[in-house]
Amino acid sequence: MLLGLGGLALGLMATGLGLGASTGTRLRDMRRADPGRDIDALLADGLIQRGQASNRLAIAGSVLAGVALVAGATLLIVGRTRGRPSPARPVRLDLTPGGLGLRF
Repeated sequence: MLLGLGGLALGLMATGLGLGASTGTRLRDMRRADPGRDIDALLADGLIQRGQASNRLAIAGSVLAGVALVAGATLLIVGRTRGRPSPARPVRLDLTPGGLGLRF
């Protein structure tokens, strides 16, 4: 489960990187088209905020992916190195005078 979550977080990171790259390209194109444009106009367009949000998304995705992948891989390795599991005993549902009971 943690490995799957780590994979999803990698997708989240890639989305943030892609959005950040496209925002950076749009910002560069706008600066080339109008070099005299000041920072207030760029803030009003929301490009800088979109770029910052994309960077935060990429950072959050990479941190979450790193933690989840390391934890998942560790648990997977620990689970495989243990001995064979004990044979499973069936769980029974018994009717007792006080009600229903589970027997292990």
